[in-house]
Amino acid sequence: MSRASGPRREGRRQASRPPLPPGFGALWSCVALDLVGFGIVLPLLPLYAEKFGATPTVNGLLVASFSIAQLALAPAWGRLSDRIGRKPILLVSLAGTAVGSLVTGLAGGVVVLFVGRLIDGASGASVSVAQAAVTDVAGPGQRARLLGLLGAAFGVGFIGGPALGALAALAGRRAPFLVAAAVAGANALWAVRRLPETHPDHQRTERSRGGVPEGFGPGMDEPFGPGLADVTSGSGGGPRSSGRVGAFVAIAFL
Repeated sequence: MSRASGPRREGRRQASRPPLPPGFGALWSCVALDLVGFGIVLPLLPLYAEKFGATPTVNGLLVASFSIAQLALAPAWGRLSDRIGRKPILLVSLAGTAVGSLVTGLAGGVVVLFVGRLIDGASGASVSVAQAAVTDVAGPGQRARLLGLLGAAFGVGFIGGPALGALAALAGRRAPFLVAAAVAGANALWAVRRLPETHPDHQRTERSRGGVPEGFGPGMDEPFGPGLADVTSGSGGGPRSSGRVGAFVAIAFL
């Protein structure tokens, strides 16, 4: 009796947990890949700057310049996303990260390093706008769970990024920054096609123009199919969904 009732209780718990809203997987992947690029750059930046004669004080300012620019401009990006939509701001943020990492990788001196980090920081609105996008698509009962899942993207970035950067450094001191630029650029191009507009005032406009990609709608939780949603929501699972999640995580790390 107890053995039979156990699976039924588990099934009821899984069935009562709502699926992830449409578009959440795309948001999560954009933030995760953006933070992978950040994780590549951050550990190696002081060592890279020392090659150009940077002192410890200059190194500290160089690392801080990203956060200073982000602190100054992230609220403005957030307000602008309320006016023109989340997707354009996320695309600008991802493209700015690619440009900033590229400038850093091609720098010939400390001044250019500062320019690259300031560009990257000034466009660093992906996390805050993605959080706003989550609140657009999530009901009050789901927000804590979805924001927690979005926060897990930091773990992917700060685990996968430094590991990828260490491997790229074997090819030369500039290689990690160029790899970070490539990751951010590919992320931006992918987001153009797959990232949905979530702001209610701009959703209808994008749909009328055909901007909402296929696969976002009732019954679809994210562009890779239901696998990620099934596992993270506790409904479904099995080899098929686990394989999709494994492929998704592999893409995030590679």
